[in-house]
Amino acid sequence: MPVIDHIVIASADLDDGAAAFEASTGCALGPGGKHAMMGTYNRLCQSGNGTYCELVAVDPEAAAPSRPRWFGLSDPDVLAKIAVRPRAVAFIVGAEDLDRTIAASPVPLGPALSMNRGDLTWRVTVPDDGMPVEGGLVPGFIDWGGKPNPSAKLVDAGIELRKIVASHPNPAALRDIYRALEIDGLIEIVEGEVGLSFVLGTPGGEVVFD
Repeated sequence: MPVIDHIVIASADLDDGAAAFEASTGCALGPGGKHAMMGTYNRLCQSGNGTYCELVAVDPEAAAPSRPRWFGLSDPDVLAKIAVRPRAVAFIVGAEDLDRTIAASPVPLGPALSMNRGDLTWRVTVPDDGMPVEGGLVPGFIDWGGKPNPSAKLVDAGIELRKIVASHPNPAALRDIYRALEIDGLIEIVEGEVGLSFVLGTPGGEVVFD
């Protein structure tokens, strides 16, 4: 069964977002790096069970990319939401056969882009418009080229990903997509307005990012 690779929280400013994360969780994110293709940068930490947590923001020192940034970071509505506070925007699932997953998906996942940062290389699905699929309720998929994801090398900040919850007005339709992608049961799906939330265990108790 596919497994969750990492979760993504977006912030309008990386330093402010990291400070807000630490204030909420009592845990400090470690360093990350830059994504030249997307004009973004990040901070990272482990989140248990081989997963990691990524805080991402537009890099003010980067040149504007030739395409929309990932995770909706070129969309005015997304930018307005994360200007208020850091928000859960996407989760990423590991794929053993990324091209097969893309072909089997009943909704467009976007092409698999080849990315790199430092000594890391990977392929990941990114829609052409840069927006998370179905408001972030359908995950992106990633292939690390047969290598493990970098979570073991990241800061252990004391964070544990307890649960991902997807809220959708038609949960049955969302579950149908998950079954086609062979990820049914991977996260919790509930009825309601479209929304994504991450439940994190911290030394001070559970904290929810939505």
